[in-house]
Amino acid sequence: MSRAIAAAALLASAPGHAGKITTESNTDGRQNIETLEFNDKGHIRITSNGLDSLGMIARDKRLYFFGELKGQPKVVDLLAAVKKLKDKGMQRPESDPAVEEIADIKPTGRKQTIAGIDGEAHVVTWTLAGKKRTEEIVLSRDPRLAAVIKGLSLDPGLMSQKPRKAELKEQVHALGAFLLKSPT
Repeated sequence: MSRAIAAAALLASAPGHAGKITTESNTDGRQNIETLEFNDKGHIRITSNGLDSLGMIARDKRLYFFGELKGQPKVVDLLAAVKKLKDKGMQRPESDPAVEEIADIKPTGRKQTIAGIDGEAHVVTWTLAGKKRTEEIVLSRDPRLAAVIKGLSLDPGLMSQKPRKAELKEQVHALGAFLLKSPT
């Protein structure tokens, strides 16, 4: 899978920082476009492939799904739903032993600018069945992205159980950064 930011519009001239980030990725020849809109209060709206009626919203330390379920428009408080599942004894499923684990993320010291956003190259080391591979990623702590990083760092209560097997985006947000470029 290939992932890179295709466009970013950060409105630095506005009194607060607000903007829109569009990422494009390809998986098995299928293109996916994700749009992330945010404001200086940390409110975030995420939609995919141009479907404005389906997505997620992060605001006021809450995470919501919006869209249609069984043909009816719905808004679901995901943190409340996770709490309800945990209260019923459900836990994050064990990761498949074949799933790669993030072993390490280290800065290289090299700076890189992508779509007008300054970042720093890092090397991520993955392990699978004792075998390691490394890939280069670019992370940003650009102050204009502070609210979006904070908003995306919401932990619904399951991630903390398996941090080493969390998705790369989750690991990056836990580091207080935003993933600008990644091969996965």
